[in-house]
Formats: sequence, structure tokens, C-alpha cells
Amino acid sequence: GIVLEKDQFENSVGRLGSAFTVLGVYTIFRATDKLVPTVQGRRVGDEGKTVSESASALASKRAHFLFTGLSIEAVLLCIWEFSYSNMFRNNIYRFKVAFQLGQIILDLLTTQLMGDRLLAAPLLVSIQMAEMLVTVGARNFTEFSLCYL
Repeated sequence: GIVLEKDQFENSVGRLGSAFTVLGVYTIFRATDKLVPTVQGRRVGDEGKTVSESASALASKRAHFLFTGLSIEAVLLCIWEFSYSNMFRNNIYRFKVAFQLGQIILDLLTTQLMGDRLLAAPLLVSIQMAEMLVTVGARNFTEFSLCYL
């Protein structure tokens, strides 16, 4: 049959969203490969490990990083959506302080969970960027500017 112009636009937007989703997932997997490298330095006491134990530990570390990263991003997405609500807009300073305290707790928790400060660094940067992004929900420029003090 004939495809209407409105349907054609909706289909193209759906294809574009699917393409961005696939690109995002591919980027996450590639970043995991780069952030948790295959070749690692020898540590004292590692002489007895076999290759399969080392590969299993590496796969476990990558999976742990991937799960932690996706979990944090899901929580940040909820925070971003909440930052556009009227409740946030009316109490922006309270939520900004709560997000600051939450960021400190997440910093400690993420570093502890990941077991490596360098591996937790990209996740901590995304948390800090999300905290800066939520100030877009301010009512006016004055509140927006005061959030950075």
C-alpha cells in the first residue's frame, strides 16, 4: 500500500533511534575492552595461575565493569528525567545538595566495588557530568548560576 508521509517520518525516527542504540552498545563494549586490557602486568604471587584462570578473571572483571556502568547510567537517566519536573524546579538547591552528597557516597562505593581507582574514574566522571547537567532544570538564569557556587 501507500505509505503516508507521517508514517514515513515515524519509521525513519525509529530507524535512527535503533541505530543510535546499536552504536551506543557497541561503544560500551569497545570501551570495556580498552579499559580492562588483556595484557596485565605480573604481580607477586601470580606465577601459579593458569591461562584459563587469568582469562576467567579478566572476563569477570569486564562483566563487572559493564554491569556497574550500565546500572549507574540507568540511575543517572532517572535523575536527568526527574530534573525537568516541577518538584525539582521548586526545590533545586535541596536536590543539588542531596546530589552532591550522593556523588560522594557513589564515589566511595564505586571505587570499592570496582577495586581499582582508574577503572572507576570514567564512571565517576559520568556522575559528575550528570550532576552538572541537572542544573538545566533551573527556573531562571540566576538559579542556574547559583547552582555552580
